Amino acid sequence: VGAELHYGDRDVNETLRDLKASFRPSMLLSAASHPPPAELQRLFQESTMSGSESSSLSSRVEALKTRQNARLMTGWIGRAMPSVADVMLHKRDRVMANYLRTKCRQGKVVAVVGLAHVD
Repeated sequence: VGAELHYGDRDVNETLRDLKASFRPSMLLSAASHPPPAELQRLFQESTMSGSESSSLSSRVEALKTRQNARLMTGWIGRAMPSVADVMLHKRDRVMANYLRTKCRQGKVVAVVGLAHVD
């Protein structure tokens, strides 16, 4: 095909470092005062009631892998823990967008991103 492959995401160690630095104990209170949307709570409850703990976690993760649920999750995290959303989503979005603009300037580009980065 002759295509080039680029990894345009932020380095995982930088993201983890910033995530650790962004954590404040007050975030727990903020998260508690901003419960997840009812649709997400329902998904968690349904998957918790069925099967073993490991299959329950797997089913919860799989249930979240829809565009609508990803929007709900990212919106909730943005309200409940804005510094986490900034590190995990917004900073990485900026890095990926900048990489695409500067490194992939000619021809057609296909970008593969996770659901949380689509919108």
